[in-house]
Amino acid sequence: MLGVSRSAICKQLRGLSELGLQHSAVSGKGYRLDKPLELLAHSKINAILGEQNKALISALEIHDTLNSTNSYLVEKSQIMRFQVLFVLAEHQTAGKGRRGRQWVSPYGNNIYVSILWRFQQGGNRRHGGLSLAIGIAVIRALKQHNINDVGLKWPNDIYSQGKKLGHSDRSFR
Repeated sequence: MLGVSRSAICKQLRGLSELGLQHSAVSGKGYRLDKPLELLAHSKINAILGEQNKALISALEIHDTLNSTNSYLVEKSQIMRFQVLFVLAEHQTAGKGRRGRQWVSPYGNNIYVSILWRFQQGGNRRHGGLSLAIGIAVIRALKQHNINDVGLKWPNDIYSQGKKLGHSDRSFR
């Protein structure tokens, strides 16, 4: 029906597998994803943010694939002068975990986000406990949404069921 060969279809299915998207054959019909795919959308994010929060954000970018949201943010911050920049991606090819480990980033499964927030004054000393405060705020927000099996591992790693969900960090340049 699509006018493509079986080998072309197999190649596309391998590409889905490489992105971490599992699929199954449906007898007599073709293939389907094992889990529904819900992608990030500016319209949904903006609706949740509300006008007061949107006014604080200089830019919000959503990317299909990046090597790392954090690496991209660092590069972009050197080129352009944003006050507050949110960078989200559906997939990361080189996300970084602790001690040089790769951060596993299957396509469309999680929220990969890095946030640049430039402060007007105060420097490193004034904002020393910020990453811990952000970690606590994330835990509280998750619990408000009935995600209770979460905790903070000192000083700023967010864990659930023994697995790391995220990391709040601050960098000053």
